[in-house]
Amino acid sequence: MKITPSDYIELETLLAPLASSYRQAVIDRPYHTPMRLRWDLLWSLPYADRAGWFDRVYKYANDTHIDTALRSIVSKF
Repeated sequence: MKITPSDYIELETLLAPLASSYRQAVIDRPYHTPMRLRWDLLWSLPYADRAGWFDRVYKYANDTHIDTALRSIVSKF
């Protein structure tokens, strides 16, 4: 995973309060792919919370790296 440990921890902290929303989305939207649900979760964060994180991470990583981090984080939900 190319995401730095500090950025990973920040993302995990941002997403932790949304764990129950994610679990409910998995139940309510079984027709969506797991990847779609992960990214919907990420984009559901308020802009002010995610903008700085994205600005920093996109300087050294791409969507594939971010998805790897997301997959790891939601597997703990």
